[in-house]
Amino acid sequence: MFTPSAVSSNELLAKLLIEELLRYNVNRYFISPGSRSTPLTAAVASDARVNASIHVDERGAAFQAIGFARATGKPGVLICTSGTAQSNYYPAVLEAEADAVPLIVLSADRPPKLQNVGANQTTDQKEMFGRHVKLFLNIQPPDEKTDFKKILEPFSTLVSTSMFHPCGPVHVNLMFDEPLVPNGKQVDFKKQFDSLFKWIKSSGPYSPLHIRRGIKNINAEFDVNAPTIVIAGHLSSQIDASTVLEFAEKMNLPIFADIRSNLRFGNESKNIISYHDLLLKSDELTKLKNLQVIHIGGNFVSKRLHQFIERSDVKQYLVLHNTKYPFNAHHKMTASHSGYISGLVKSLEKNLNSFSKNNLQLFQNLNKKIDSYLKKQTKQVSEITLPRLVIEEFRNNSFLFVASSMPVRDLDMFAQTTSKKIPVYANRGLSGIDGTIASFAGVSDGLNKRGVLLVGDLAFIHDMNSLALIQKSNNPLTIILINNNGGGIFSFLPIAQKEEIFENYFGAGQDVDYKAVVEGFKLDYFTVSDRKSFVELFKNVQLSNKSSVIEIVTDRKENFQLHKKLYAEISDILNK
Repeated sequence: MFTPSAVSSNELLAKLLIEELLRYNVNRYFISPGSRSTPLTAAVASDARVNASIHVDERGAAFQAIGFARATGKPGVLICTSGTAQSNYYPAVLEAEADAVPLIVLSADRPPKLQNVGANQTTDQKEMFGRHVKLFLNIQPPDEKTDFKKILEPFSTLVSTSMFHPCGPVHVNLMFDEPLVPNGKQVDFKKQFDSLFKWIKSSGPYSPLHIRRGIKNINAEFDVNAPTIVIAGHLSSQIDASTVLEFAEKMNLPIFADIRSNLRFGNESKNIISYHDLLLKSDELTKLKNLQVIHIGGNFVSKRLHQFIERSDVKQYLVLHNTKYPFNAHHKMTASHSGYISGLVKSLEKNLNSFSKNNLQLFQNLNKKIDSYLKKQTKQVSEITLPRLVIEEFRNNSFLFVASSMPVRDLDMFAQTTSKKIPVYANRGLSGIDGTIASFAGVSDGLNKRGVLLVGDLAFIHDMNSLALIQKSNNPLTIILINNNGGGIFSFLPIAQKEEIFENYFGAGQDVDYKAVVEGFKLDYFTVSDRKSFVELFKNVQLSNKSSVIEIVTDRKENFQLHKKLYAEISDILNK
């Protein structure tokens, strides 16, 4: 039973909120130091049931919480002081909204008497995140007359709202007046406790949100002889991934499995079309008529797949999703259903018959041709071969995080299937490079496992502060830094032809001494340039009890030409 004890209204409010969070089994806190948030931080620090960490950079702390939530399905709780602090959470809040990641923001604020009078470290923090949070709650400075029942009720609803479909961020702004640290004056809270008697005596949340997980009936008419594909986008749980695989195998359907689908690694089902991006270079596929698509889950990485659907003769495009919006950037969607993925898939399966095996065999044959070709591309370490080498030498009981821009695209395009269970994580809600290292640390924290990060140099620079989180990690972590001295992805865009402006404004090479940076955070640093050395080193660091960074230097122009050559050769193989 919760036994509330406090000598100030600020202290009591903070303890009540922490208790309510714990009743939802939310016990992981990411705190950035500050004065105005003292009541919240002190309440966390004095409760042995919680797990809290400190990061001085609020942006990094927020993305660490994003990584934790991706790994566990539970929201991390952010605590910060007043002023500019919470604005640093904005990128992570947007990512959480876009990719249905649970996140709880507790921002401390100055009292109303200090608002709009030029007081130090004071700005209008109310509804700072606008419509990007599912719910917002502003709490006035508590005092001896505060009815805490009227605070706990909406707060409880807010917490449960973050955790249930579709998950997402919520924001609580707490106005605290001084003294922030109890001054010893005892306050009588008897009346407030009387109104909370039932809650205090119980062990459950104040007003839990009861979600019905009923399976809706999905009636969809498909032609079993027409060309049909399953696109498995981002699937956040292994249960969902297994349900999708069972469905596709039963229906004789090919799965275009995105790198975040949890389907590429851990099984070797013949229904998984791992090279779906590259096989779309086949002329045979451009001639398909009445294409039918069943898109399950979130968005997908492949731009070529998006363009293929956009250009194709699509008869049906059904989306089953658990995000805020169904993916329909190509405007080909004919129907969508939102809910819990496994239930939606099972409901659809009840109303379908198996499809023609000829449909599956078409994509399997193309996939085999590409696999045979890529197996021969192993002479050097390049941005093309690196994803395959990493998967080939990856150790079990670990996870892989991949940064946005070229790393996630190359992994999606070139990585082979394997029986190794390799969970893959990435921030692809809005596909920014923000907070990559912090999110990587957060996933490791949530899983309590060692992991590997594939990251480009600009994403690495963008989040260098978060190397402090790698330094403090309880698990050894390995960062593979692909250094092409700039934004390699821009070399694939038309602007690359404008040489007079490209390098300064898009290439953006930084010429950083990464060895000095890495060793400044007391991490091990290595650099390799050939395949044999990388394989040997990668095996060793995965056994080490220390975190490390492996730098691999590549050339942007050469990388572009290698990709261009590979695309041409694959096109020739597929269209012989």
